[in-house]
Amino acid sequence: RRAAAGLSHVDAGSLGRWGVAMVTSAERVRDREYRARWRLALGVLFAAALVFVFGTAALRKQRRGLLLERELALSALGRERDAELATATRAATMGTLAMGIAHEISTPLGVIAGRAEQLSSRVQGDERASRAAQAILEQAERIRRTIRGFLDLVRGKTPVLGNTDPAV
Repeated sequence: RRAAAGLSHVDAGSLGRWGVAMVTSAERVRDREYRARWRLALGVLFAAALVFVFGTAALRKQRRGLLLERELALSALGRERDAELATATRAATMGTLAMGIAHEISTPLGVIAGRAEQLSSRVQGDERASRAAQAILEQAERIRRTIRGFLDLVRGKTPVLGNTDPAV
């Protein structure tokens, strides 16, 4: 469509009836449609580019956030494991210390109990001395049971729960 032509009759009043012919080029219409198509294509491309750019930026930001979150989680896990290791180390140290103390108490306690048994056989006629030797033996046995329970606890055995007389 390069050109357009038109014919029309117009009533001009006192001048009569006129015939008007019009010839024009369709170049402007064509150019306007052409520019409209380009504007539409550029608009779509621009919108797609904006979506791509902002989408990429958002994905990068999200990825950075996820990486930071992962680093924080790994750091927290490392701190937690370090704390567990420190607790286990302290428990092992305390267990070793407790076993050493129990051994150091048990040895003199065995000597005390042995001497009390020797005394009880020698003082059979003296009631007061016999009761004192028996009290020493009972208290030594009580200390031995306490140490044995403590050592069992340090070694990881479950403690035996039971009723205890508070007067003892």
